[in-house]
Amino acid sequence: MFRHGEREMPRKRSLTPSKRGADPKLTLVGPTKAVDPTPRRFELNTLRGIRRELSAVYRLARTGELPLPDACKLGYLLVSLGKLSESELIENRLSRLEHTLEEREHE
Repeated sequence: MFRHGEREMPRKRSLTPSKRGADPKLTLVGPTKAVDPTPRRFELNTLRGIRRELSAVYRLARTGELPLPDACKLGYLLVSLGKLSESELIENRLSRLEHTLEEREHE
């Protein structure tokens, strides 16, 4: 974090190729802390994974490793993913219930 009166220097972004020559990775260059180019990632197709990722973003924002505006944007996207995942879960359960009721009616 910066103290009162200090200014943040603009960050330069550069693309560096990965070791395998596949997709380039974005790394920060400049007066920032070293950033791991391959951050820990959780499964974002489960509510548990989304919650864990949201918790990780929160911890990074609290320690100052992730700028607050970026954390807010990521948090919003993760909450949106959580809502979609929850809706899909409810939809699947409802579909199974409807299917079970149809089977019982035909018996």
